[in-house]
Amino acid sequence: MARSPAWQKCLVLQPAIAAGYDRIVWLDADIVINKEAPAVTSAVPLDKIGAVDEFLYPTLESHQAFWRRMVAQTKDRSPAVARIWQSYLDPADYHGFWGLPRRGNHIVQTGLLVLSPRHHRELLDDVYYTYENKGGPELNYEMRPLSFEIQERHLQHWIDQRFNAVFNAILLRRMPKGGFRRRKSCFRLDPALAALQLFPAFCRSSRDVDGGKNGVVGSGLSRFGTAAAPDTRCSGRLMKLYWHPLKRPAAQVYRAK
Repeated sequence: MARSPAWQKCLVLQPAIAAGYDRIVWLDADIVINKEAPAVTSAVPLDKIGAVDEFLYPTLESHQAFWRRMVAQTKDRSPAVARIWQSYLDPADYHGFWGLPRRGNHIVQTGLLVLSPRHHRELLDDVYYTYENKGGPELNYEMRPLSFEIQERHLQHWIDQRFNAVFNAILLRRMPKGGFRRRKSCFRLDPALAALQLFPAFCRSSRDVDGGKNGVVGSGLSRFGTAAAPDTRCSGRLMKLYWHPLKRPAAQVYRAK
């Protein structure tokens, strides 16, 4: 059965890729690394998987508010999608909606994983060969079964949330009541958000950085070769990236044997 290349992250610990390494850090391709960030591996025990708990990101209250808002905005025009968004409000529902046992107290965000080939290859192989793709991107490809299996084996070790900061959640917290009404408002977020993250959605770096969580870098716009936006106004393309974030996993780098 054909499925998203996102599943190929589960092959990253294969000997052809990971032989000779004690640690492998998986990063989705829409993460840009802040050069000031400390080592993401430093506080993660070798036998544990380092990750961010999406259920508590950036806080439990903010997480709940974001997904309730998503449900409210889609329930009339797309009830099926609204039911998917509803599952984000409870980790057990998040897994259960996918057809897994209704268990789990957390949502493991698999966009960044600190792994050990010796300790975690069996888990990733098991997820890759046991499960198949369900639905579209709304069901998160491999993330739901991988989140479930990590917790079933008690392998999770929570790391600083800033290592996997999600842009739209931060934007919602900072958004003025009633939304952005002036073009310059878009860029006023940049310096404030840059300080909040280690592997950031916003990064105070050159215009030509390729990628970044949902695309805004420094004073301009950079997303997979997108041209920089002028500093003094908010381009149409920038607004599309604000409201329709594009998530492209790094999994296409690795090819199944």
